[in-house]
Amino acid sequence: MKRNYRETVIDTLEALIEHRCHLFANVLNLASVGEMEEIMSAFEEGDVFDFELLHFESCKDSNIQLMISLLKNMEDTFFLMKQENNILTEEIRNADEI
Repeated sequence: MKRNYRETVIDTLEALIEHRCHLFANVLNLASVGEMEEIMSAFEEGDVFDFELLHFESCKDSNIQLMISLLKNMEDTFFLMKQENNILTEEIRNADEI
C-alpha cells in the first residue's frame, strides 16, 4: 500500500518524538554522573520523578547545554511541521511525550 505525503509527515513527527525521548535520556544520564550527581544520589531505586528540560537549563556542562539546544530545536521543528501540515495531536502516537 502506497503511503501518502501526510502519513509520511506523521511518521516523521513520531520519529522526532522517539528520538527526542532517547536524547533527553542522554541528558539525564550526563547530569546523573556529572554536575547533578549529588542531587540524583538522593533518589532511591524505584523513585519516580518527571524531569523536564527546564531542570537542566541551569547546568554549566557544555555537553548538556548543547543537547538542550538540540532538543529545543527538535521541539520547534516538531511543532512547526505539525502546524504547517495541519496535523492534529490525536493523529500522532505519543504526542504527549514532546
